[in-house]
Amino acid sequence: MELTRRGAIRLAGVAGLAATTGAVLAAVPASPALASQYLWLWCHQCQGLWFGGNYISGACPATGITGHSLAGSGAYTLPTDSDNVPGQRGWVWCNRCQGLWYGRNSTRGACPAGPGGHDSAGSGGYTPMNNSGGGQGDWRWCRQCQGMWFAANGTGGACPAPGTAGHSLVGSGNYTLPTTQDLSWGQPDWRWCNRCQGLWYSANRTFGACPAGPGGHHWDPDADDYAPDVNSGSGQGQWRWCHQCQGMWFGANGTGGACPAPGTAGHSLAGNYHLDLWN
Repeated sequence: MELTRRGAIRLAGVAGLAATTGAVLAAVPASPALASQYLWLWCHQCQGLWFGGNYISGACPATGITGHSLAGSGAYTLPTDSDNVPGQRGWVWCNRCQGLWYGRNSTRGACPAGPGGHDSAGSGGYTPMNNSGGGQGDWRWCRQCQGMWFAANGTGGACPAPGTAGHSLVGSGNYTLPTTQDLSWGQPDWRWCNRCQGLWYSANRTFGACPAGPGGHHWDPDADDYAPDVNSGSGQGQWRWCHQCQGMWFGANGTGGACPAPGTAGHSLAGNYHLDLWN
């Protein structure tokens, strides 16, 4: 691909992205949470840990709330069993509420999505560090719901177990979760489409909608992998990801423009990407 555009976008390197406070980024698909991946988030409503990389916000046990919130959260990257780190195995993702829960006890706990407890179908095994490791501490196991929650805010949050006034830290270790706050390398997996010439996010299980015609954006395994800065950077901000077409567009002109996805009135707005301009 000939680099003849005005905005300079960093090619992806060895580092990935992390979400900063309140960030909404181009997401991985509504599918099982994958191993060693960012976008595990804290929900300030229930204090629980949940996977924010899907299009859904899961189920939050806080009264009157329909889903988890990412407001105020950083991005956490969970080690997995395949990473062979000296943490505690047995933690899994719940495909009902999107939360992390401990699956090696004789109970499936309490899931805020409804009766029956958590469901780990499709999940890999996670290995958070227990009483050791770098990152943010004071993450705890709740023996009532079996979920993981953050205990350093002076509140037990909201626990989905019936008759409880909040999460419990009785019997829990002190888990440490790695945080990824360095955005200097941006978010990888942005690609050039040789059909419409646009930049689109390729890490989802969809080719999006391409204005050049049916079939979505063109996937070229030999194309460069771009990593634009997100939520920081010295370039021009207000570039956004559209989850409808998977493309990047400029969101500061007071219009959603024209999105090629059928039935849409304009692009959807997520993330705040910064593109360097040539001097």
